Amino acid sequence: MADLSVISYNVNGVRSAIKKGLLDWLKGVDPDVLCLQELKADDAAFDTTPFEKMGYHVFTLPAVKKGYSGLLYLLK
Repeated sequence: MADLSVISYNVNGVRSAIKKGLLDWLKGVDPDVLCLQELKADDAAFDTTPFEKMGYHVFTLPAVKKGYSGLLYLLK
């Protein structure tokens, strides 16, 4: 049976987290599943291409109210 790595991470703003090195960190840890909380970005304001280029399937659950928390799931 293969190991499965799952990480849950509260980013408190995904665009800010990307500017602070989230993508480099993600390349280093390379989890099978990554769950990000508090995106603070809706689908229209957030580009998932960098995650897709790393081989992830991207699923988002934006917050109902603009600027509030949302979820992003990355699955390999």
